Amino acid sequence: MTERERLIVKRLLTLDYDEYISGAKLAKEMNISVKTIQKEIQVIRSLLQTYEIELISVTSKGYRLTAKDPLKLQTLKLNLVQSRNADPEYGMRYWVKEVLRFLIEQPDYITVQELADQCFVSKSKMAEVVKEVKMVLTRYECRLEHKPYYGIRLAGKEMNLRKLIMLEQIPIYQLNSADEDKNNLTRKLTDIIVKVLVQERYLISDVVLENLVLYTYLMVQRVHKENLVEKLSMIRGVISGHVLQMANTIAKEISEQVGEVLPYPEIEYLALQLQAERTFDSRQAISPETEKIVAEMLAYIRETLNIDLTNDIDLRISLALHIYPMILRAKHDFQLKNVMANEIKASFPLSYDIAVTGSCFLLTHYNVRLGSDEISYLAVYFNLSLANQVELQERKKVLVISSERRGNSLMLRHMILNQFRNRIEKLDFINVSEVNHCDLGRYDAVFTTALEYDNIPESVVRINYFLSHQDFRIIEKILDGHNEVKNFEDFFQKDLLLRGQVKTKEELLRQLIALAVKKYPNLQEETLFQSIMRREKFGMTCFGNGIAIPHPDELIENSESFTVIGLLDNELDWNIDERVSIVFLICIKRDDSQSLKQLFNGLSMLLANENVKMKSYVANNLKI
Repeated sequence: MTERERLIVKRLLTLDYDEYISGAKLAKEMNISVKTIQKEIQVIRSLLQTYEIELISVTSKGYRLTAKDPLKLQTLKLNLVQSRNADPEYGMRYWVKEVLRFLIEQPDYITVQELADQCFVSKSKMAEVVKEVKMVLTRYECRLEHKPYYGIRLAGKEMNLRKLIMLEQIPIYQLNSADEDKNNLTRKLTDIIVKVLVQERYLISDVVLENLVLYTYLMVQRVHKENLVEKLSMIRGVISGHVLQMANTIAKEISEQVGEVLPYPEIEYLALQLQAERTFDSRQAISPETEKIVAEMLAYIRETLNIDLTNDIDLRISLALHIYPMILRAKHDFQLKNVMANEIKASFPLSYDIAVTGSCFLLTHYNVRLGSDEISYLAVYFNLSLANQVELQERKKVLVISSERRGNSLMLRHMILNQFRNRIEKLDFINVSEVNHCDLGRYDAVFTTALEYDNIPESVVRINYFLSHQDFRIIEKILDGHNEVKNFEDFFQKDLLLRGQVKTKEELLRQLIALAVKKYPNLQEETLFQSIMRREKFGMTCFGNGIAIPHPDELIENSESFTVIGLLDNELDWNIDERVSIVFLICIKRDDSQSLKQLFNGLSMLLANENVKMKSYVANNLKI
């Protein structure tokens, strides 16, 4: 890539994800002709496609970059658009990890020029990186093999390569809550290990347990790819018979539940990991410092929101692996972009609020400020943890009210049962005309595909006849036992509703608080306002679709839980580029965290259900 091509790519990377720049403007900035820009764009487009980055052009708009994986763009940005204040040492560490990752995943020879192209740096810069890579490899008794005209490749014993992957935190085989297969595997491995440890009354620290799960996960992945460790030459006296038997039990469970047979040398090394504190490398992939940050953050969330996630080992591992590089990114202004941030915020408002609470902890205790995109990544981890807390429920009786004739319900019945057969005991269909003669209370969940019928209660959950992804998510939440749409109206109170026009956010919040104090005199009006404004300093209480959900930065002590609703005739500036007309001011009593979950889950489903018009829904349930 030439210097001019690099400058053009740098300029494209400064654009927002939906922003374009015209060829004429690029040409003017680069001091070249539009025709030259067009030629350069063709070359750049061809090069970037190799790395799964697309340079798209739209008539009358211009050019921009896009990628299915946002991390591809982040990698490109990190290498080409470093800020002036960025730490060069941090940049070098990143490149070293990227080169090591590529060499581990790609066993064939590769030239320095090919590596340079892969990382979007010059050949001379890559030569510096390779030099640093060699120094890192010496710490693990690994090396780079050189072959004339072919390039370099990684060489070393498998056990040393695994130490390298874990202790240098090379970003491969990482746990990722967005990948359900990986999460299923790590959950199985965690269950297996904890079960054996409990049975054998073998006590180890939290840090050692988390690293043991991480090592076992890495071991299974490497064995699956036929990268096997060598037989230990001296095992007797190093590992106790008891620990070796535990490793054998774990290996047997892995074979039965995961389907991966571990050779005996792998079992020996697993036994060494079980004795990690006494006989193995004292360095850990998850450091005690990182574990401390995670433990303190989860404790802060428990204290602030009364939501306890401290015992979720999978969550603690995932957060520990995610938080350290996230803090580095935040400190060096390389925070990730998340094109799904708005959807995550609207779909999982409670998880997002938990993530915001975690970010508040990081800011106040470690001076780390996260943007909304990074927070949305944390929200995905918290959402998975909350989902895993839902206990398996009894199969449900479900009713669907349809505007179609009964004979036309077969396709919808098939779609529902195909997705939720193991969750539904009975699935009935009735026509709209039969509603008044049907006892809806006999069913655990009631859905309807019919709209605008007076005889259908407002609390019945609307779904589409041709079920969308959102519909399936709504049905799943109801079957999980969250009857939020039915119970959501219970949080509405006529005397806690404000209607009209308001000029500023502060004015609206004070009016909503005044309504609450009138009903609950024990509330301290100014204290509550300041608590809400402290939370607003972190922003991100606007959840899309013109809806904001402000709340205090801590649970309240001297009042029952309540919600004050503002239905505005005008759109109010809430945050930069965010306007709202519906505001739910939520205050939850400290011992009533279940209401917090119900409120956020109810709002989540209403936001997801495009057929529900929020203003009319609230007004109708309040009978105004």
